[in-house]
Amino acid sequence: MSTVRPHGHVFRLVSSKPAFHTGPSKYIRIIIPLESHRLILSREESLVQQGDIIKVKPDDPFSLILNGENVAVETTTAYIYEFDPSFFDGMEWGEPFLTGDSGVLRTSAPTVMNYIGLTEILINEIETNRLFKDDLVHYNLKIICIHLYRTRRNYDQPDETTNSTEDAILFETITNYINAHYQETLTNKELSKLFYVSEKKLTTLFKKYGKMTPQKFVAARRLKVAIDFIRDGLSITEAVGQAGYKNYSTFYRQFVKNFGESPDDYFNRKNHV
Repeated sequence: MSTVRPHGHVFRLVSSKPAFHTGPSKYIRIIIPLESHRLILSREESLVQQGDIIKVKPDDPFSLILNGENVAVETTTAYIYEFDPSFFDGMEWGEPFLTGDSGVLRTSAPTVMNYIGLTEILINEIETNRLFKDDLVHYNLKIICIHLYRTRRNYDQPDETTNSTEDAILFETITNYINAHYQETLTNKELSKLFYVSEKKLTTLFKKYGKMTPQKFVAARRLKVAIDFIRDGLSITEAVGQAGYKNYSTFYRQFVKNFGESPDDYFNRKNHV
């Protein structure tokens, strides 16, 4: 494992050393995984991956073990930050770092891209010996903490979005997935698991950028696909099955609601126009 810690602030985990273990510490540890890992805390064990933010309180040991063998050699698989609690003295946004138990905040993969760039800038400052190095290291750590705070606030209070560009990218990513996987189970719960957001956050994204709920978006996509299949020559029964509907009655209700008549009446009329 390659570590960068002249100031005791940052570890960069790399794939050549797939396991990292540490006992209780005086530090607050924040972990940003870039690949899938098995996280072992004193009270739980879970699978974490890109999009997760892990907080380990000072008195907790933990282990982080790379999950799988398909990662290129020397790839950075996680960042670990260490903060003395006094680092947050006088900072109005320091409370979430100082209170609460160890645990995992499920966010979204696009969120991590901010931390990759910020951390590499920080590591570059630590490794060099330029003027005002210590001041710049402290400044970059502070910027990273502010982003962590904003991410947590965004997750807990999704109506108060702090990064609209990131949210727009996440919405586009989810809708692209729905458009390509309309045949699969796409409940709010399943989509939340896939993209590491709360169901509340998921609904907020769709209402803001799509002007509808996630399930209305899924329903609209399946209805369009079924109609396209019918126009291409499939029977209504075949089209309904291939569009991802579990039963004909759901398709029938959606069709009548949108077109004001039954599928048979609609397509018979269209074929005779």
